[in-house]
Amino acid sequence: MPPPPTANSNIPTNLQPNDPVGYYNPALPQNNNLPTQQFPSQLSFQTSAIPQQQQQPWITQSQNVGYTEQPAPVQRQPEPVKEKPPLPEEYIYLQTVLEELKNQCLTVSADPRTKRKFVDVTKRLDNLYDCLRDGRLHSATIAALNQIVQFVQVGDYANALQTHTQIAFGSDFSQCAGFMPGLKVLVQSAADLQVYLR
Repeated sequence: MPPPPTANSNIPTNLQPNDPVGYYNPALPQNNNLPTQQFPSQLSFQTSAIPQQQQQPWITQSQNVGYTEQPAPVQRQPEPVKEKPPLPEEYIYLQTVLEELKNQCLTVSADPRTKRKFVDVTKRLDNLYDCLRDGRLHSATIAALNQIVQFVQVGDYANALQTHTQIAFGSDFSQCAGFMPGLKVLVQSAADLQVYLR
C-alpha cells in the first residue's frame, strides 16, 4: 500500500520545499546553466562619433557607493570698488548738514524699525550725492535742496517738508525719484524724534 499523500507530495519534483525559491531580480545575474559566450562586437565597442575626451566608463551602482565631492566652481575675484570723485565744494555744506541730521537721529532712536529705515535713507542720500556729483540736477532743484537744508538747520521741519513737496512736483522729478523718499523720511524722523541741529 502506498503511503498516504502529504502536503508536499503534490509539488512537482523540481520545486521541493528545501530548494531555494526566489523572485526574479533584474539586478542579479541569472544562472540559467547556459554557457555564456561573448560576441566579437561586444568585446571592443567604441563609437568613433564620440571624441575620446567625452568617453567615460559606465559606473554601476555598486561602484559608486560613497559620496564623491564635486570640484568647487572657480570663483571670480570681485571687481574693485571704484572710488567716487569728491563732491564739488559747493555741495559739501548740504552733505554735512544732512549727514549730521541722519547721525543724530540714529543716536537718539532706539527703535530697530527706525534703524532699518535709515539703512534705506543712507542709500538714498548716496544717490543724492551722486546726482550732485554728476551734475544731473537742475539749478531750481539745487536751490530747493539748499532751502531744505536751511530749514533743517533752524528746526523748521514743516517748511522743509513743504519745499520737499515742491521738488516732488517739479519738472526734475525723474532725476529726484531716487533720493526724494529718503530725504522725506529723514526730515520726518527728525521732526518725530525732536532732533535739532545746534
